[in-house]
Amino acid sequence: MTRRTLTLLTGRQQHTEMERYNPALTTREKRVNVSEEQNQSETGVKKNLRKPAARATQEQALGPQKSYWPLGLALALFILLIGVITNLVVLGIGVVLTVAAVIGWGLEQRK
Repeated sequence: MTRRTLTLLTGRQQHTEMERYNPALTTREKRVNVSEEQNQSETGVKKNLRKPAARATQEQALGPQKSYWPLGLALALFILLIGVITNLVVLGIGVVLTVAAVIGWGLEQRK
């Protein structure tokens, strides 16, 4: 291994070790090096395998619930916009339905 000193922009010196290319390195030694790197990366994968179960529980708790209020709000807004085009009575009905849908969706209980 070769030791190299790098001078950073901040003026600090950083020491690094670099492997020289060695054509005499056998394939077996190369495989051992690769397998050691894979073992290190697999250890990280095994640690991450435990986290998805906790994440799934958290996402299930915080995930969206089934609700009909978005559909009700969409229909109420549709009626409101039709009322803007056609008649003030339809507009009033659309406003009342829109307000009711927004309040209903906002007060909906999470399970």
